[in-house]
Amino acid sequence: MWKFTLWNVLVLALLKATSAEFSDVFDEELFIKPLPDKFVYSYFQFTTRWELGKNDSLLHTNLVPRPLAELFYHFGVQELHLSFTYGLWRYESWGYPVTDAGPGAEVWAWFEHTTDRASVDHRWKMLCGTLSGLFCASLSFIDPSNTFEPVYTLRPQTHRFPGQSEPILRYAALPREIVCTENLTPWAKLLPCRSREGLVSLLVPDSIYSSNYHSLGVHMRKLCANAECSEFQLEVKQTVSVVQDLRLFGGPNWSIRKLFGQGMEGSCALATTSNVYVDVTDNNGAIDVSQKADETILSVRGGARTELQRFDVKQFEAVMAKGRRAMFNVAIMDKRDPNVIIVAGPPPIFAKRFILGVGQERGKIVTHITNAHWGALDLIVFENIPWFVPIYLHTLNIRHGSERIQPTFLHYTPGVQRERPYGLEVAFRIPA
Repeated sequence: MWKFTLWNVLVLALLKATSAEFSDVFDEELFIKPLPDKFVYSYFQFTTRWELGKNDSLLHTNLVPRPLAELFYHFGVQELHLSFTYGLWRYESWGYPVTDAGPGAEVWAWFEHTTDRASVDHRWKMLCGTLSGLFCASLSFIDPSNTFEPVYTLRPQTHRFPGQSEPILRYAALPREIVCTENLTPWAKLLPCRSREGLVSLLVPDSIYSSNYHSLGVHMRKLCANAECSEFQLEVKQTVSVVQDLRLFGGPNWSIRKLFGQGMEGSCALATTSNVYVDVTDNNGAIDVSQKADETILSVRGGARTELQRFDVKQFEAVMAKGRRAMFNVAIMDKRDPNVIIVAGPPPIFAKRFILGVGQERGKIVTHITNAHWGALDLIVFENIPWFVPIYLHTLNIRHGSERIQPTFLHYTPGVQRERPYGLEVAFRIPA
């Protein structure tokens, strides 16, 4: 008994010393939103923020996974975005997701500024190779033949530190990349609690990979930790988006256990906050929630009203479970007529793509953009086209009905066989 007590004291002392040495926090969140046509959208977000001083090393980590911190240390990365996606998001019917992602694998990174472009290309190649091994993906196939440097479309989401020049961007996509559980397993191992505790325990491969749409993401960036930017903060955000068809579950009623095959056995012990958000906007009393929410959040942006119910898993463990680990679950009972199809209004702007004509002489790639907003909108269309699909800039035609639209600006990079893809960025104003 004495040895057991002494061991507990030593463990607690070690945890306190570690938390005092590192200034990092970890938060886990789940956002669930019913979609039209009897679909439901679940978005998981795991965020780790680590404040570093001038003398702190990226190689000495606590909650931030060291493999990801080493990417910033060895390759001079300022910001990194990576996603693995299966399926197509139906923008016209579902609106916008929390995080956009193209099909297959998509990766782009901002590197520290340098005049040696060859050095950036080398670091980009090494970065993609490292990510390929880390996530069991085919990112090692990324090379100059499928890499593009957008000028206007993508902007850095990080802070510019004093005396720092504009970072350098590299972007690539592998639309045929197959997403499977071999990507999810190493992704989950980067979390502080891995896949054993908290919200990540809901990510059962059988439920995720049988869905209509799923996307796995890693987003990292450096931010200023104070007003003078003398210290910086490393933010690591790991995300999962899942869209499931409720008709496969036998009806419009759903719960966390029903969607993911199991309930959630408490929160991650290392998480500062653990929250579940359920979107109950415009239900008009037609939806019943199984338990009372800890908070009701109302948000009005651009005339659109959103109502969320927040459930605090940490509070549930402290009050309902009396400090013990207990199964957490939220259920939704939909009292609306199941034969009635709910149709939502379209988002302000969405696009479709199709092919017209036959052959290389009369063939066309058409992008149909719809502006459902009340006024004109300015937008940029970005195209990254493989070198083996030749395009000709003089055939570019932008029309609104019978009226031709002149681009505000245009950036075009011609492709080179087996060396460089075609790149096109065109900005214009689309009328209402």
